[in-house]
Amino acid sequence: MKIFKLNVESKSEMIEYLRKCNSNQLLLGENSEVVGGLYIFQVKSNEVVRLTVGVITEGHGLEPECKYVGDKLLIGFNKEVHIIDTSTNENKKICADSLFFEFASETNSNRIIAVFELEVMCFSLEGNTFWRCFTDVINEYFIENNNISIVTDSGKEKISLLTGEKK
Repeated sequence: MKIFKLNVESKSEMIEYLRKCNSNQLLLGENSEVVGGLYIFQVKSNEVVRLTVGVITEGHGLEPECKYVGDKLLIGFNKEVHIIDTSTNENKKICADSLFFEFASETNSNRIIAVFELEVMCFSLEGNTFWRCFTDVINEYFIENNNISIVTDSGKEKISLLTGEKK
C-alpha cells in the first residue's frame, strides 16, 4: 500500500475531487470551526486507488499525519485521530484534549503511540485506549527501552510505553 497526499485550495475543490473519485471516500473535519488547511490522502494498491480521504484542519500550523498500519489508515489532526479500516471504510475516532502532533511509533502492530500538545496516548487499531498520560506542553520526545521520554518547559518525564506510568 502507498499513501499519496495532496493539498487543495478550497473546500469546494476538495468536495468536487472526492465526488469524482472512483474509490471509497470519507471527509473528516467538516465540523472544524475555522478552515485552515485542506488535504487529500489516497491509499493505492497496485496503482488502484482503494480509499480517498479529505481532511479539513483548523490550521494551527500543524499538518495532518497519515500512517498505514495493518489494513488501517491512521490520520491525526486537530484534536483527534481517526482509525479507518480500508476494506470496510469503518471509521473510529479518538478525541484528545489538545492538538495532535504526530504518531511516535508502534510498540507492536496493535499499539499505536500518539503525541499531542499536552498528552501522550497509546491505543489499539480497534480504537481502544490503553492509556493516556497528561503533561505540560511537550517540546520534544524520544523513545528508547520501551519508554518515551518527553521534555517540557517544566523538565523531563519518562513514561512506560507498556503501562503509561510515569517513572
